[in-house]
Amino acid sequence: MGSGFADAVVSLTHASDFVAVVVGRGAGVGVDAEASERAPLSIAPRALTPHELARIDELEPSKQRSALTRYWVQKEAVLKATREGLAGGMKSVDTTDAAVAGVQRNGVHWRIDELDLRPGYACAVARPLNSVLRIA
Repeated sequence: MGSGFADAVVSLTHASDFVAVVVGRGAGVGVDAEASERAPLSIAPRALTPHELARIDELEPSKQRSALTRYWVQKEAVLKATREGLAGGMKSVDTTDAAVAGVQRNGVHWRIDELDLRPGYACAVARPLNSVLRIA
């Protein structure tokens, strides 16, 4: 690689036969994707904050699983971007209002973009607030 890639940061994810890769420069980036109907609702109390759980409980039962998956991919994208991984603790990241306000974590304001790249999957990218997202 040339010197133009010296500060490159890469994050990747896969779910079934779906793969997503995000490349950033100089700061962390994270991406996660999951099949929307894969996650059992029984994991919600272990992964979600009380505020997120309350939001899911307000939904019709038919929409709860996809909401759980959306929260999951957002959280995992942030934890990948901060290089903490799942060891950083899913419940320690609250993404309830992330689409509007972003997420503060480790002194960085992270923006979360939800990507609709494939039917039946939830995909999210976490990146520093003022960075640019280009999809190719």
